[in-house]
Amino acid sequence: MTTQNERQDLAREFKGDLLQMQRCLKQAGYEATDDELVLAWSTYSKSLCAGWLSLPGEQDLLQILLRQLSAPRLNPCVQHYVDILAAQDASHAAVIGLPTGVLERLGWRVGNKIMLSVSDDGHLLIARHQQ
Repeated sequence: MTTQNERQDLAREFKGDLLQMQRCLKQAGYEATDDELVLAWSTYSKSLCAGWLSLPGEQDLLQILLRQLSAPRLNPCVQHYVDILAAQDASHAAVIGLPTGVLERLGWRVGNKIMLSVSDDGHLLIARHQQ
């Protein structure tokens, strides 16, 4: 476990990484303090026998952060329950309808591209694809 002083030093040294982690979490509807992110990333890095690992791509970064951060601290905005429906065409696709209030809160519109990620523990993560 790193000390508070060590975490402050790491926060100064890797400020760019912390900003990228904050953006990644925010796009997925989560938030964490810099101190929590430093602790999470340094713990993850040490688990792989490294000092401070370079950040992976956004999708992998989000999955790692969600696993490393304590669940009670994460701020998942609101939970909604929806049904999976069959598409009304010949595609045989499944359709998940998102409530209008959720779309409005996220600033999403029909036609936006979204990214779907499945975590190792079976959670589906949905984020707007930034082009």
